[in-house]
Amino acid sequence: MWRTIRISLLLLTLLVVAFSAWFDQHHTTSWEHTVWVGVVPVNADGSAATARYIDDLREADFAPINEFIAREAQRYGVRLTEPVNVRLYAPVHAAPPVLEPTAGALTRVLWSLKLRHYRWQTLRSITRSRPQIALFVLYHDPAHAAVLPH
Repeated sequence: MWRTIRISLLLLTLLVVAFSAWFDQHHTTSWEHTVWVGVVPVNADGSAATARYIDDLREADFAPINEFIAREAQRYGVRLTEPVNVRLYAPVHAAPPVLEPTAGALTRVLWSLKLRHYRWQTLRSITRSRPQIALFVLYHDPAHAAVLPH
């Protein structure tokens, strides 16, 4: 009996995750509705210069992204006047989990779960409308890191 209940719960969880993944992919790539994108700045190096730069960011700084995607979408036959709406959200102080370049398969799976938890934890504190796609943009002070490893 417990075996049947356990297998049923696992199958139900698999179905929910599969449907959720399919729905998210279909909803964000069907181009039937505007896709809401949230830019979440992260002070990746913790420097004061980076914090000042992030504080000076405005939503208008990301307007060229909206314009570019709208222009390209028209070129490809998308009929939406606003295919994406990029919004600036409040900065986050904790950086997302880091994946080591030499990580194995199990480590990558664990990192993926940590990253999903980080996204969930960060977005649940947002009081205004939550984005469908969240871009965690890591900012660095060029005086300390002129070139990043990636």
